[in-house]
This record gives sequence, C-alpha cells and structure tokens, in this order.
Amino acid sequence: MAFKLGICTLSLGQASAGHTLSDKLRAARAHGIQGVEIFDEDLYHLADSFPGGRTQECNRMAAAVVIRHLCATEGLEIICLQPFRHYEGILDRARHAERFAELQHYMTLAHLLGTNLILIPSSFLPSSELSASDDDAVADLVKAADYAAQLQPPSG
Repeated sequence: MAFKLGICTLSLGQASAGHTLSDKLRAARAHGIQGVEIFDEDLYHLADSFPGGRTQECNRMAAAVVIRHLCATEGLEIICLQPFRHYEGILDRARHAERFAELQHYMTLAHLLGTNLILIPSSFLPSSELSASDDDAVADLVKAADYAAQLQPPSG
C-alpha cells in the first residue's frame, strides 16, 4: 500500500483567524502535501460567504463543491471530512435522532467533496449526557456504518 503525505486543514490555520482555505491549500501543495482532511470550520466559513450562510443546507453543499474544485486545482486529494462530534452514546434519544439526521447530511457533504471518509471522534459530552454502556456507543456507530454502506457509492 502506498502512503501519501496528508494534513488536516486546521493544522494550516483557522478560518476564523483569517487563514483562507485557498492559501492553506496552496501552502500544503508547496510543501509536498498530497492530501488534506477538510476541517468542518473551513466548509462552514465558505458557506457563510453565500447569502443565508451556513444555516442553509444548499450553501453547505455548494461550499463542498467549491472546496473539491479548489483541492483539484492544487492537485490535492481530499482524504476525509472531519470532525463529526458528539454522536455516539447520547442518552437523549430524540437528540440522538437529530444528530443522526445531521450525520446523513454530513455524508452527503463528504460525497460532494469526493471522499468516503468521515472522522467521528469519541464524544466528550458530559458523562451525564452519555450512556455508561459501551454497547450503546457501539450500536450507534454500527447504525452510522450500516447507513453509509447502503449509499451509492458508499460513504463513511
């Protein structure tokens, strides 16, 4: 298996601090980086530049398409979209259902970016909001994986 040098766009600076994604991608390519993990702040920051901002699903989707083009222009592969936080083991099942719907949209964004990987880090919500059972967290992650496996092409 061949490995490629990659970096998360957050490691190249924060959009909120004025580091544009275009500048970060050019810097990555100039230093021999071959792939990038798109940090969601970069996607949301770009979506905010469209009328209605990130709250509009169509703007998030348009931002994903623009990012894919920017990366292709720089010859960079998009490795994954990240992070999708606070998903597994949520005790409030209504809130969990909301998060699952958001994850489905995240999978659409990943597809538009041209990747089939989403980083779901371990939740760091307060313990009072999370199940103490590892089985519950595993079941939630299996649900996400099963949904992704049904997509054409598969995402996740």
